Amino acid sequence: MWFFTDHARAPAPLAAIARLPRGLGGVVLRLEGYAAPVALGLAVARLCRARGLALVAADARLSARLGVGVHWR
Repeated sequence: MWFFTDHARAPAPLAAIARLPRGLGGVVLRLEGYAAPVALGLAVARLCRARGLALVAADARLSARLGVGVHWR
């Protein structure tokens, strides 16, 4: 199960991520439209690590900063 962040559909992505099954699937981080995207990215990364979820980001620079894979559109 993969969750794609989307400002229009999921304005509070941390709540949605917290409900994903532990250790199953992951998150594709797309931060367009979110306030404070880097801070949100760091919070998502912490939550994914704590829940055993994979994480990839749609921004190569953020991926490098978070130490995660890149999701190319």
